[in-house]
Amino acid sequence: MAEIIARVISIDPLAPYKVSDDLVLEFVNVTALVSNDPENAAADTCRVEIVEPHNLIKNQPPGGYILANRHVQMTCAKSAMVQLGQEITFRVVSYGTFAHSPEISPQPWSCFTPVPDEIGLLAL
Repeated sequence: MAEIIARVISIDPLAPYKVSDDLVLEFVNVTALVSNDPENAAADTCRVEIVEPHNLIKNQPPGGYILANRHVQMTCAKSAMVQLGQEITFRVVSYGTFAHSPEISPQPWSCFTPVPDEIGLLAL
């Protein structure tokens, strides 16, 4: 499968997520823009998984992320220390629109860029 390199172009803090009285998780919304795509794999919407850096691999959602319009949007733990300009290597897993995909479960730590058909699913 094709590999794509994207650079982090924005990091926005999200509201803390209170798990219990003594545990609060902090997340950031990360947007990355494709910077190196030798096989032109990002020309279409596709599902991608992180290959590097390793600290982001362990917390990616099942099924990976959606790459659309040469952008990937992710939610990461603030402790992952993602930085502006950082390169993230992705592997293309599959192509398509991915509306109503059963293997993606919306959780506070596993965001993806929804297509219009999925907006209603996120409210469930």
